[in-house]
Amino acid sequence: MLKPQNRLRRDLDFKVIFNRGVKKYNRNFSLYYLPMNRGKKVGIIVSKKHGNAVKRNLLKRRIRAIMYPLVPQLKYGNLILVPKVNADELDFKDLKKNIIHILNLGDLLK
Repeated sequence: MLKPQNRLRRDLDFKVIFNRGVKKYNRNFSLYYLPMNRGKKVGIIVSKKHGNAVKRNLLKRRIRAIMYPLVPQLKYGNLILVPKVNADELDFKDLKKNIIHILNLGDLLK
């Protein structure tokens, strides 16, 4: 799991990243990030299109579990991952592969 100090929580932080950040997309994820070296924080947004609260929370827990070992390898912090509707059908291995792919598209991994 992502540690609490590595999670975006404030609404203002989310708005700044959405408005001023760089956007990257692949088949299953949208990535928004600010190329700054000030802290490494990750935000996850899962919409109601993914199903009820149980399904949304399961997807968030999986993404957090994948991102936890990747946070020290990030070049920049302050990123937001938004899974697309078909991402909840992926198993853990494919989900991890897609997250690493989108992070490489943004050139975020060392």
